[in-house]
Amino acid sequence: MAIDGFEVATSRGKSSVLANTFVIGGLTIVAKLAGAAKTVVSARYFGPGNELDAYLLAFLVPSFFADVLSGALNPALVPVLIEAFENGGRDGVRPVYADALYRSFAALGGLAILLVACAFSIDPAIVGIHLAKLNLARRMLLIMAPILPLSAVANVWRSVLNAEMRFSAAAFSPALTPLTAVVFLYLANRWGILVLAWGSTVGTLAEVIVLALALRRARMPILPRWTRGLGTTRAAGRQYGALVASSLATRGSTLVDQTVAAMIGNGSVSILNFGTRLTAVLLTIGPAALSTAILPHFSRMNTRMNARMKTDGLQTKLKRELVTVAAAGAVVMSALIAVLIWYSEPIVRIAFQRGAFTAADAHRVALVQSCSLLQAPFAVGLMVFSRFVTSIKANSTLLWISLAGLGLNSVLDYLLMMRSGVAGIAFSASVAQAFMQATIVLVVFRRMRTTAVSD
Repeated sequence: MAIDGFEVATSRGKSSVLANTFVIGGLTIVAKLAGAAKTVVSARYFGPGNELDAYLLAFLVPSFFADVLSGALNPALVPVLIEAFENGGRDGVRPVYADALYRSFAALGGLAILLVACAFSIDPAIVGIHLAKLNLARRMLLIMAPILPLSAVANVWRSVLNAEMRFSAAAFSPALTPLTAVVFLYLANRWGILVLAWGSTVGTLAEVIVLALALRRARMPILPRWTRGLGTTRAAGRQYGALVASSLATRGSTLVDQTVAAMIGNGSVSILNFGTRLTAVLLTIGPAALSTAILPHFSRMNTRMNARMKTDGLQTKLKRELVTVAAAGAVVMSALIAVLIWYSEPIVRIAFQRGAFTAADAHRVALVQSCSLLQAPFAVGLMVFSRFVTSIKANSTLLWISLAGLGLNSVLDYLLMMRSGVAGIAFSASVAQAFMQATIVLVVFRRMRTTAVSD
């Protein structure tokens, strides 16, 4: 009986993608609730003011780079790790795993040092921030700088666990960072806002520890021996670069939306943010959870299909699974979205309508929310086919599709903003999602057809 984690994963290859999606989605909800609890408790102890502003400014730096740079490690590494196991077993996996672990830790550790150095060299007059607030933000950035290299370690370990279909610890661990910050605030809030910074860093360390324990349970080494100069890892690096650029293009769409909303008038950016918040949560829980579950499955199928020269019907099975998973996810999401749009205004009233937030504001936000929710079913299909593209290590395709989506979204933002205001901006994002889904479906099916003909 095999004891290696990747061999165990092979025997689990037929486990239900739907079941894994529910597990990941449920644990993602826990992480989101933990993040919400951190926000509520922080507001209770500090309120809107210079201290909390300084923390948010300092936390924005490591969190942004961790999301973009560390977040792209998982989809870039999972296909490579699975291919390494299928071709070389345990001996094939460990060198790739080690190279990715140590290189990413060194790169993000160096970036953390550079960011801290830049922060301490900034002239407050240039950035327009009061010196006392800037100095407080600098101190907290120094405390939270280790989040960057720790996030690199966490995401490499998360990739190893996901590659062997062990999703629970990988999905739950992000909840530990906000939960630890909340605990620190309750136990030591008298020490001021620096406690929140220490809680964020220690929480990230707790996340790393939980993932390390999960690796030990899977009988995988926590710190494997490093072998330099791996061509496989260099190939993963090229895929990683395309994923980072694609992520930046996606974030660029959000920045364009907010910039165009600012052109409309007072309060428009706030209306857009309130109206798109529910959609952002749904996309994190639904399509993102589904993409995590299906990436190892598609990667394993593609590796075996390539090894057998596509002569055993695996390509037909893969195409059928692609369509089935995407269609089923879109149908479920469409039903949920129909209900949420029907009750959009009551949801907004319950969530926001109090104090300075009036009934008229609730009506505007509900309209924006309804237009924004329309993108969710398209996002499911886009995510499924995107993960297939990632599984065959063709992420440059995702980059130009993301850039095309960014361009279309930017043009539609301006055109629809003049006719429908903030709601037009939200609707343009839904149109861009539909365009990107249709484009990636055509590209994937054309690639499959071309490959079948060449065989």
